[in-house]
Amino acid sequence: MEPFNKPLSEITIDDISIIVRDKVPESRNLDYKRELPPLTEAGNKELLKDISAFANTVGGYLIYGVDEKEGVPTEILGVEVEDFDKLKQRFENLLRTGADPVIRGVDFHAVDVN
Repeated sequence: MEPFNKPLSEITIDDISIIVRDKVPESRNLDYKRELPPLTEAGNKELLKDISAFANTVGGYLIYGVDEKEGVPTEILGVEVEDFDKLKQRFENLLRTGADPVIRGVDFHAVDVN
């Protein structure tokens, strides 16, 4: 099931609110994370694991800043990001250097929670 019927760049807080309100559960193409992965080796491995899982199937959405219980979203918490471009570059560099083969076709999009 496709959780969004629009391009990633057009997803807004209203779209996230709807999937939380409707309690759309995690699936093979949708995963919720409460927090961003830390700037550690373990955090990098976790991010690569999550993205690799999607890359090895049909793709999907990894949504940070949403709390979940047993795979069902319960609340939008948001995550504070000082510089989204810097975070995006960190993730892109990690995908380029930390995965073999290189994972391509991953896109990132910030949604303003306010």
